[in-house]
Amino acid sequence: MHPILLALFGAAFVAGLAQPWVEGFRGNGVALFFWCEVLVYSMLIFGWVYVDSSGHGYTRPRWLDLGVIALALIFVPVYLVKSRPPGRRARALGRFLLAAGAFVLSAFVGSLISALVQGLFEA
Repeated sequence: MHPILLALFGAAFVAGLAQPWVEGFRGNGVALFFWCEVLVYSMLIFGWVYVDSSGHGYTRPRWLDLGVIALALIFVPVYLVKSRPPGRRARALGRFLLAAGAFVLSAFVGSLISALVQGLFEA
């Protein structure tokens, strides 16, 4: 697995761990944490697309770069379809779905561990 994807899953796990702590923030703290998450995720996803496109010899148009940063869930599959030859597109999209599921699972496991630890200290 690519190190950038591992970093993305790790960031989701840490965000899940931090979620109960963040809920105690006042004022703009929750929004600040949210936008920091979005920034980290966007940078990691764009970094992966950058490295992947270099490895496949694919030159990305600027609109695709902006789309990946703004709406990765939509534009990463578009990138995968455009950058892969016809026989390898379905496999790339399947791996994308697995990676998206692993991302959600990482965040869930982090929040579950955090809730369990928080429950131990409240008991």
